[in-house]
Amino acid sequence: MPDPIIESETSNASTRPESGSMLLFALGAIVVAAGLGLLAAHAPARVRLLGLFSLGFGLLTGWLVAGLAARLHLRIGRVQLVIIALVTLVGLITSVCRTVMLQPVNPKAEAHPVAEMVEAQLRTPGQIDLPAPQAPLLAGPTLQATPRPFADRLQTYLSRRVEMLGRWSAPWPELFWVLELVLGTTGAVWVASRCQAGEAQT
Repeated sequence: MPDPIIESETSNASTRPESGSMLLFALGAIVVAAGLGLLAAHAPARVRLLGLFSLGFGLLTGWLVAGLAARLHLRIGRVQLVIIALVTLVGLITSVCRTVMLQPVNPKAEAHPVAEMVEAQLRTPGQIDLPAPQAPLLAGPTLQATPRPFADRLQTYLSRRVEMLGRWSAPWPELFWVLELVLGTTGAVWVASRCQAGEAQT
């Protein structure tokens, strides 16, 4: 008759590596998704195609995280798929937010004619005569771009992304973004489950 104490110790020893692998898997998945999100923010605008870029991001994230699970000898079940979906969502949101933060606060302010005159005057030793009506604008605060709230900058970025499909007013740009998030997350879960099915067949 098997000793119940030995059986309990054996089961505890077998669950410890599983729990440790789960923790490493979750941390590794977060690092992978966040890293890809930060890298994707530096991708050229012509690459960030509406819908396709999010789908590619999700497929790549799911493939890399599934490879991480294979290295940890961890089977991809429902819990792992939920983790993959969540980290992919975080990575996609990180990518968009970082892209918005990298863009100029007020691009139009950089082309201000008076600001260009001031910069030219600072670069050249001579003096440049400014038109009289624009002279009061040389007071420093008026030449500086006023920082816009992040929510407004995000809305402007999302509106520019859907301009290829026409002019869409709120809340359509935000809804398109939600669809992109769902598409990327679904792609990550799909490719991870396919990798698991392929390993099971081999």
